[in-house]
Amino acid sequence: MTAQGPDDPPAGPAPAEERVPAATAEAGRGEEDASARGRVKTQRWLSKRAARLEAELQALAGDIYRHLHGGDPRGLSEPRSFQLTLPLEPKPAGAEPAPLFAQLKAQTREWDMQAKGYAPGRVYCHRCASHACAHAVPPSAGTVFSGYSPTGVPQWADLVQVLLAARNERVDLLYDERPATVAMFIPGREL
Repeated sequence: MTAQGPDDPPAGPAPAEERVPAATAEAGRGEEDASARGRVKTQRWLSKRAARLEAELQALAGDIYRHLHGGDPRGLSEPRSFQLTLPLEPKPAGAEPAPLFAQLKAQTREWDMQAKGYAPGRVYCHRCASHACAHAVPPSAGTVFSGYSPTGVPQWADLVQVLLAARNERVDLLYDERPATVAMFIPGREL
């Protein structure tokens, strides 16, 4: 006889209180009742199992966040949730990391960026204490972040002017027949 684990489906006869009475009003009715009770019991078991898995996934996401970014994700200003895509085909042993891990890692990185005030295409506005205000967005497609005003408002400058002022040798590539991508690194202390 083998022991039944918490993740094993219910097996064996139902407890006495869940058994169908021997005599029923209609023929076959007892079998239908037993089948219905069995389905309800199985659904309860599946629901409990899903709740355990959900708690385990929450703990895993928290562990990944703490390991990669430090701190506790429960301390984030907004409640966080994650969406997962889970393939049903098992991976062979020794294969690349589970897609679940990669998804949780990417989403915890997103939580960390949001918690630290990073939002793609925006900068933090110290005056408004947010990256969601109008100051945090470049006024046009050709402008780039160039520093902060004395009051903490982000300042924007024309990309070409920034490249020219820095004497960037590649600025002319922006005006070729097929414009090239031009990037320039500016240390944070200079902004």
